Amino acid sequence: MKEIDAVVIATPDHWHALPFIRACEAGKDVYIEKPISHNVVEARSMLAAAKKFGRVVQVGTWQRSVQHIVDAIDFVRAGKLGKVSVCRAWRSGIAGVGHEAPSAPPPELDWDFWLGPAPYTEYRRNRHNFQWRWFFEYGTGETGDSGAHMLDVILLGMEVKSPLEIASYGGKFVCGEEDDRTTPDTQTVIYKFPGFVMNWEVHVGGTARDGGRELGAEFVGEKGWLTVDRQQWQVGGTEDKPTTVRHVGNHAGNFLECIKSRKTPRSDIESMYYTTVMCHLGNIAYRIGRSIKWDGEKGVIVADEEAMHCPQYQREYRKPWELPIYTL
Repeated sequence: MKEIDAVVIATPDHWHALPFIRACEAGKDVYIEKPISHNVVEARSMLAAAKKFGRVVQVGTWQRSVQHIVDAIDFVRAGKLGKVSVCRAWRSGIAGVGHEAPSAPPPELDWDFWLGPAPYTEYRRNRHNFQWRWFFEYGTGETGDSGAHMLDVILLGMEVKSPLEIASYGGKFVCGEEDDRTTPDTQTVIYKFPGFVMNWEVHVGGTARDGGRELGAEFVGEKGWLTVDRQQWQVGGTEDKPTTVRHVGNHAGNFLECIKSRKTPRSDIESMYYTTVMCHLGNIAYRIGRSIKWDGEKGVIVADEEAMHCPQYQREYRKPWELPIYTL
């Protein structure tokens, strides 16, 4: 349809890759929700397809268009904290989704099609609508859902792309093992980068370093610290203080402008590929129960076949669905 210039993909995570790649093949620009993919192999093929067909892609990490977050990132990049050796980010999430018996899907829902490439399972109400996020079959848990926002702040502030080593621990400590969710309600991920470490934390409720905020990120430097969330940013331990904000504009508007100009949007597919992969690596380390080493240039987990076959790295699609493979 030549009259269509762009598409918006706001499906569950497991339904991101197929419409995205087909849209690129059809010459359409794309606005896609985060995380860009359900696993690493999908993300690599999506990035390669966008490059091959020259598409403008904006990812729905709208925090990149929020002024005070942009200013906080610039503050860190300017070196005003000195050498930053520790970074933190967090999400105060929800606990359980309860236990549901199989039931008939609503008459307006094509459950088989909704599942698409994911493994088949009988319909249960708590797997559908918003709660699909807490099932590894369709979503990426809080680490992929919220980490795509807050880990992104760390990567941008530190101007890095890929960690070297990742370890993760957690579980369903609040909701209990009888709950149907498959992603953890409590999780800590430790990322090792050249010259600093980064901690990602998911917890239920409470007021700790997050000060009661649901999401946030923190940079700890030799001259001071900076904390930023969706409401504000604060600096301590240094004489340098936040400056007057400048206007940036809205996220959707930036996408529309870039469709016309063919410039790179704020949340471009390539930079968000690295953020998405970082989320997947945290979940892979959690699911296999040990640390992994990552070769960011090659896009492979080093010397670990089991980790490479974790569904958050790659998984076989349910027939008749097939993932088109494009290579970087």
